[in-house]
Amino acid sequence: MAASLSTKHSDPTIGKLKEILILVGRHDLPAAEAQARMLQNDQPDRAEVNNILGMVLVSRNNPVAIRYLDLAARKEPRNVVYLNNLGRAYLGFGLIEYALAPLNKALAINPKLMETQLLLAEYYRATGKPDLALPYQENVCRREPDNPAYKWALGKTFEMLRRAEEARACFFSLKDHPDIGNVALYRLAVNDQHELSSPLLAEIEARLGSDQIAKRARSALHVAAGKIYEHNRDYASAFAHFWRANESDAMPFDLASYRRWVDALISVFTPEVFVRRRGKGSTSDIPVFVLGMPRSGTTLTDQIIARHPQAARAGELARMRKIARSLHYCDDVARVLPAFDAMSQAKSTALGDEYVNLLKVFAPEARRVVDKMPHNFELLGLIALLCPEAYVVHMRRNAIDTCLSCYQNQLSNWHGYSRDLATLGLYYREYSRLMDHWRRVLPLKFLDVDYEKLTDDFETEARRLITFLDLPWDPACLSFHESTAAVGTFSRNQVRSPIYRSSVGRWRHYEQQVQPLITALGDIAGSLAKSH
Repeated sequence: MAASLSTKHSDPTIGKLKEILILVGRHDLPAAEAQARMLQNDQPDRAEVNNILGMVLVSRNNPVAIRYLDLAARKEPRNVVYLNNLGRAYLGFGLIEYALAPLNKALAINPKLMETQLLLAEYYRATGKPDLALPYQENVCRREPDNPAYKWALGKTFEMLRRAEEARACFFSLKDHPDIGNVALYRLAVNDQHELSSPLLAEIEARLGSDQIAKRARSALHVAAGKIYEHNRDYASAFAHFWRANESDAMPFDLASYRRWVDALISVFTPEVFVRRRGKGSTSDIPVFVLGMPRSGTTLTDQIIARHPQAARAGELARMRKIARSLHYCDDVARVLPAFDAMSQAKSTALGDEYVNLLKVFAPEARRVVDKMPHNFELLGLIALLCPEAYVVHMRRNAIDTCLSCYQNQLSNWHGYSRDLATLGLYYREYSRLMDHWRRVLPLKFLDVDYEKLTDDFETEARRLITFLDLPWDPACLSFHESTAAVGTFSRNQVRSPIYRSSVGRWRHYEQQVQPLITALGDIAGSLAKSH
């Protein structure tokens, strides 16, 4: 925890601040917060006190932290520690549009401070500008060449910039590191194509023989091995590794609760809901939501749009889900509309405009900016209230191919449904049911795009997409693979190549192994499998 304490040892407040830091060191965060709040109540104007309370709240993942960190920075506007803490909190809570100002101020005060440079690099990566992050990361790596965290971050930035050789060099230098060596091997495996005779595969399988590997790292190594076997068309061995990857990193997923949540969304969000609340959101038509199941082609569509000179991409933003949580959308749908109705029109409009202003950070002059967070498909009821002029592009892909790709990639722990084939199929059915509902009731501009059609008749579908967004056609959209825009998702390698159809019908290589998935998908699997 970054803190700034006065050296006046006679000051009793300093002793109390140190006691709070000791509690934090012991991971007794409730006690630390209680003491910090009491101290702040007694001395609300003291910078150190506001800073320590803010940092404790950051540790507890409470965004109220920003209020106190901002107070500390205002009280001592030239304290780079407080400025960095504030900038870091903005980044950590996803409020990236506010992070640049305090960090630039800290840099102006002390241009050599590495902490500020690292945070600025994080800001520029988060806003899709890895070219601006790179000088800061290269500088800190020159100053601390043996720091693995710095080198790891540099490698990921090189990935985003499509500088494959330099990314490979960073990860290769880390592959024997005791903490991140296994995930470095994973990066080396999935970023390139390797033969079965590759020393990399031999090293991965040797490490998998150890029982000293953390489950997340073990899962990553199994995925890496699976990718290599799949590239060499040894599908049985590939699937065995994909299965072990998911088994070693299994996550509980309460499908029954998820189904009840989908039921509630369908029950609450009727056509009348949107009619009665028309005019309470933002009037901007800048937002474009490209959404659908993960691995359905959202990145490809995002890149096509972003190649248009009047459009841009913002990556996968967590902001709409943050707003949704504040309105209880994610835990108690029945409370959403009362909470929304309790707002004045000015406040609900401001909430929608806040999201639009975030998009403008990425491209201030663009007519359309894409948020390609796939799981925004769950939030379309809220999106229709806050951004009623937005465009929604729903990506659809063969259900079995989509689910198999989810299963084969190391999705974050948030995607616990992806670890088991049967659960994955049942989850897909809920997604499909919810999208059918949204299609019937939403007043938003809505377009379904089929991945298979897009790859089969690319120009026709690309033109249809751009026309839907009310933009003039531009041939640059056909050369999406030449884009210099940063891509941070699993699809970063695919979108560097022209359109290809090798991902269509991939599930047939694993037809025997994915029977639990096909059974769970039921009629959805049957209809799509026949059509493709």
